[in-house]
Amino acid sequence: MGAYGDATNGAYSGSAYVFDVSTGAQLTKLLPNDGDLFDLFGSSISIDNRIVAVGMNRDDDIGFDAGSAYLFDASTGEQIFKLLTNPSNGGETGNRFGTSIAISNGVVVGGAHFDDDNGSNSGSAYVFHTDSGATCPADLSGDGILDFFDVSAFLNAFSTQNPIADFTGEGIYDFFDVSAFLSAFSAGCPSMGSVRWR
Repeated sequence: MGAYGDATNGAYSGSAYVFDVSTGAQLTKLLPNDGDLFDLFGSSISIDNRIVAVGMNRDDDIGFDAGSAYLFDASTGEQIFKLLTNPSNGGETGNRFGTSIAISNGVVVGGAHFDDDNGSNSGSAYVFHTDSGATCPADLSGDGILDFFDVSAFLNAFSTQNPIADFTGEGIYDFFDVSAFLSAFSAGCPSMGSVRWR
């Protein structure tokens, strides 16, 4: 169950709970590793095959209220992965990715209700696979490692206004793109290839 009003990590940072369906006993409380004020973690939740997917539609990692989602092990409560939309493929400020979420047979679908690609607040959905590959927006060199080469690639793309440097997806190359890149870079790449964006 989602509790997006929970204040463990600050006002409306949010949380989620896992219960035993046969006894009703609480098994664990889920919290993201990087929860913050007004993130609304738990705004959506889905579970399949002991993997819990939780939306956090006010996360600011790639832009204000861009949103994110998390995968947890239902048995241990351990965070497995954080899902972010790819700025070069429509992920941007204000989309609120994670407002809705579903997981089934290794596929996660997250709704971005305020995406404007087909008109104001027309919405979109993003599909992730939990069986192979990995998503790592700041890995601009594509080698699965975040290092100087990714920073260099970002700076080169930013100076030439290459769309891969438009991390906020608004068509303007400014401080917010630099900030979004640095946030994605700080978040790191997954240690194992468990999720990929499609």
